[in-house]
Amino acid sequence: MQNFPEFQNENMGGCQCFCFAPFSKLAIMPLAKNALTTDLIFSTGSVWFIGLAILNTLDFQEETSNSDSGTFYKTKITGLVPSLNIDILILFNEMKQLRHLIKIADNNGNTRICGLNGGLKFAFTQDTKKLPAGTSGIEFEFTGENPEPSPFLI
Repeated sequence: MQNFPEFQNENMGGCQCFCFAPFSKLAIMPLAKNALTTDLIFSTGSVWFIGLAILNTLDFQEETSNSDSGTFYKTKITGLVPSLNIDILILFNEMKQLRHLIKIADNNGNTRICGLNGGLKFAFTQDTKKLPAGTSGIEFEFTGENPEPSPFLI
C-alpha cells in the first residue's frame, strides 16, 4: 500500500483511436496483471483491424463490481460511426457474431488491452435522428466482464 501517485498537470478526457481483433485469433494468452510490455500475438495472417468513430464519441469505461463470488470489472467501449450504409451493416452484423479484443488509446497517450477473458461482445444501434441537425449513424459498443482490469500496454 502507498499514497496516491501525483497527478499529471494535464489530464484530458476521451479516447483517440482503437483497434479490434477476433478473440479466436489470439495465438498466445499473455500473463498480465496490470500491464503488458509487448503487444498481443495473433495466429498467422491475423492482425489488428482499425476501428473508427466520430471525434469525441469514443469512450472507455471500466466499472468495478463486487459480489459474493469476488470482484470483477465491467468493460464498456462505445462510439458513433457517422454512416448508415450497407458496408457498415455487413461488417457490424459479422462483428456481432464474434467476441473481440480491443486496443484503445486515450487522449493522454495511455493504451489499454481489453477483452483478455474470452473477448468482448459487440452490439450496435442504428439511428437516423429526428431532425436534420442530428448526427445520423450507428452507435456501437463492446462489453464484457473480466476478473482483472484491462491492462495497460507499456
